[in-house]
Amino acid sequence: MALLVGIGYAGIIFEESLVFNKRGVGLLMAVSLWVIRSFGASSTDVAVAKLMHASAEVSEIVFFLLGAMTIVEIVDAH
Repeated sequence: MALLVGIGYAGIIFEESLVFNKRGVGLLMAVSLWVIRSFGASSTDVAVAKLMHASAEVSEIVFFLLGAMTIVEIVDAH
């Protein structure tokens, strides 16, 4: 998994010379890491539970930041 992260970051760093899209490389890297992690799980239920837990944590952070950024924009506008 560390090798895949290194390759992904190299793709992101050299996206100008390799003519890659940073978002595409990041998304492909994330999906590949989750696929590799799910193969290591003891069952499908365990892999789904881990994915749901991780996506719930990410969703909490994104919704918090969305609300915080909205408040900052409203204060900045007035």
